[in-house]
Amino acid sequence: MSNKFKIDDAKKRKISENFKIDKSIVETLHKVYDGFSSYIRKQFLAHFMRGIECYIREYLNDKRFIVICEPYKEFYPEQKPASSLYYAPKKEDRSNDKDRSRFVINYNEDLNEKELRDYIAHEIGHLLLRKLKRDNDLLKDWNTLKTNPIEEIYSSIFGIYIISEKNDFYDNPPGLLHYKEWEELFKHFQDITHVGTF
Repeated sequence: MSNKFKIDDAKKRKISENFKIDKSIVETLHKVYDGFSSYIRKQFLAHFMRGIECYIREYLNDKRFIVICEPYKEFYPEQKPASSLYYAPKKEDRSNDKDRSRFVINYNEDLNEKELRDYIAHEIGHLLLRKLKRDNDLLKDWNTLKTNPIEEIYSSIFGIYIISEKNDFYDNPPGLLHYKEWEELFKHFQDITHVGTF
């Protein structure tokens, strides 16, 4: 990873100031990210997702867990560009999937590859928060909120960490799929957060 995309103290401060959350939370999220990032070799986002599946299977002892990415069956302009949810089987089938072992990410297939990558990274942030929240005090007030802008912010911060680390992988062909400056990457995740993909 090039130094300009390395998450250092200045970037953590920028994230904290622009998302208006305490820097200690940004630091904690980065420690959580480092915890699973070191478990997975540096690789493309699709491979990274498979690595997260393996991590969650081991971490939560859930051998059936899988992430599914698929386009919306139909997309309407008022829909969010991407969304995610745990698989919710029909009432009569719930005994077969008590642990919600499937996490489904839907997306607008008209997004360009770079946008799609960032939206998927944001949705992976949701997955990590939802699966790991039981062991972390960061989200202790989660269930008290009807709509949760904090989850959106935390998911985008995870997305920033993920894409910052992966940016160099997307410089082939040069200039098309990677970011030239970290600020451009950061701005896109700010935009994603304001659109809200929850």
